[in-house]
Amino acid sequence: MPQGGARPLPRRPPPGRLRHRRHRRPKALEGRFVVSRARAVAPVILALIAASCGIGSADVSIGFEVDRAGYRYANLVGQDLRSLEFAGRDLTGAVLDGADLRGVDLTGAILDLASMVGADLAGATLVGVQGFGLNLSGATVTGADLTGANLRDAGLLETDLREASVREANLDGAFLGGADLRRADLAEASLVAATLVAADLRGLDLGRATFRGDFTTVPQEVSGFSDTVRFDTVEKVATFDGADLRGAVLDGVDLTGTSMVRASLAGASLVGTVLDDADLTDVGLENADLGSISLIGSDLTGAVLAGARLADTDLSGVHGWRTSLAGADLAGGTFALADFTELDLSGADLSGADLSGAMLRQADLSGADLSAATGVGADLVGSDLRDADLDGADFSGAIFHDADLTRATVGGATFSGADLLGAVLAEVDLAGADLTGARLNVEQVLDLTETDLSTSRVGYSSRDLRGVDFSGRDLSGEVFFGADLRNADFTGAILSRVDLRHADLRGAVLVDADLEDVWLAKANLSGANLDRATLNRGDLRSASFSGARMIGVSLYEADLTGGVNLYEADLTGAFLDGAVIQANLIHSRIQSLDFSAVDLSRGVSLWDTDLRGVDFSNRDLGGSDLRSADLSTAILDGADLSRVRWDENTRWPTEFDPAAYPPNW
Repeated sequence: MPQGGARPLPRRPPPGRLRHRRHRRPKALEGRFVVSRARAVAPVILALIAASCGIGSADVSIGFEVDRAGYRYANLVGQDLRSLEFAGRDLTGAVLDGADLRGVDLTGAILDLASMVGADLAGATLVGVQGFGLNLSGATVTGADLTGANLRDAGLLETDLREASVREANLDGAFLGGADLRRADLAEASLVAATLVAADLRGLDLGRATFRGDFTTVPQEVSGFSDTVRFDTVEKVATFDGADLRGAVLDGVDLTGTSMVRASLAGASLVGTVLDDADLTDVGLENADLGSISLIGSDLTGAVLAGARLADTDLSGVHGWRTSLAGADLAGGTFALADFTELDLSGADLSGADLSGAMLRQADLSGADLSAATGVGADLVGSDLRDADLDGADFSGAIFHDADLTRATVGGATFSGADLLGAVLAEVDLAGADLTGARLNVEQVLDLTETDLSTSRVGYSSRDLRGVDFSGRDLSGEVFFGADLRNADFTGAILSRVDLRHADLRGAVLVDADLEDVWLAKANLSGANLDRATLNRGDLRSASFSGARMIGVSLYEADLTGGVNLYEADLTGAFLDGAVIQANLIHSRIQSLDFSAVDLSRGVSLWDTDLRGVDFSNRDLGGSDLRSADLSTAILDGADLSRVRWDENTRWPTEFDPAAYPPNW
């Protein structure tokens, strides 16, 4: 032995001694395992690596007297080695493929670049072994103890490590593709840059393992010895593509930049796990606990998170959503500006979540809990919110174009300035919701038959607009439900399809206003001026026009049923063709009006009314009240008066014989 006790430089073994290492890999993972470059490194460098216990490995001290003769590069293929003593032995480059090593004590042995392909190491002791580049592919290592082992860059392709103890082991850069690690103990193990493609890690507690950190690599092929060997150190992370991590515990683990494509993490716990910039394409996270997980910049395209819990999670930086979060627990999560387009969130718990500015177009939120959520400025165009709970939520300025909110609950919700045009609001009770400045189609509002809009502030509803000048403005489709519009000026305004139900328009000016298809049911227009206004096809049921000026007004096909009050209204020159009237026209000015195309069959109250010159020819006056009415010059040719009420004070045309119609009072 040279002076100073230095280990002699090994001689390069004959080529034939290494030929056995070119074993054929299983086709399932063909091409995935890249043999370490270290195998091509000059013998001098290999000796340095072995002497230093492996590049970047844990500092494990060996208190064994190494037999220098050992089994270096020995060919022990298929041998039964159970009776041999290997503790502290040097088996560098040895070939033990298919060997029987069950229960063997290899404590502190040097296995750098050795091959144990298909070997049986069940129950063996490999505590503190140095196995840089060791090939354990296809080996059975069940129940073995590898505590503190240095297996950097080792090959563990489809290795059976069930119930093995790998505590504090160094598996940096190791290839564990298809390995079975069920019930193995990886506490404090380091798997930086390890590859766990298709590995089985079901139920493992990986919370104390390290998967990300500095990793030392050889930047180029080393062809010979030099005084200074240079290595590069880069930050690496383990890879889990296709791995089975069902029920695994990865709480608090830093997996930034990892790849988990098509991995299964169903029921796994990833509380506080960092998966920033990770590739989670098609990952299965059903019922997984992702509380406080960080997913900034991660790609969840095709991921399935049905039933997953993401409470207090920030998903604002997630991209690639084309996945399922059905039934997921997202309560209190931060999803501001997140893109959830077409995402399945049906039945998800988003209570108290921040969805400000989130993109939720065509998203399925049916049955979701959005109570107390914040969705200011969110885009929910075409989203499905049927049966969703929005109680106390704030969706100010949000866009709900064509969204379906059928049966959604919105008690105390805020939709201030929200755009609800085209949204389906069937069976939605907006009472108590704040819709100040919200945009809705009148048809939508009219669907809210069970809702008291007096407190909802939809559009201009219930607002105090007394004396406001709206003259000349286009207010088509606006909502003024229950608004106070006394003395307001709508001269020449366009009020087509406007909702003025229950509005107070006393003294309002609507001269030349366009109110086609208007809704004025139960509105009060007493004393209003509607000269030359157009109310064609308007819904005027139960409205009051008492004392109103309606000279030249057009009421073509208008509905004036429900006891419309036209008491003392001036309808001079009004156009009534096709209108249906069941109204109080007492003392109204309807002289010379043409009722020939008006439906009066429901009966009108014309008691003590001046009906001179009115044309009732061929009209069915139903049960109209003509008591004390003046019809002295009215035209009654072909009129049906069989059900009218009249008395001795009713004045008939001179040529008219009322004998056929007995007084009915």
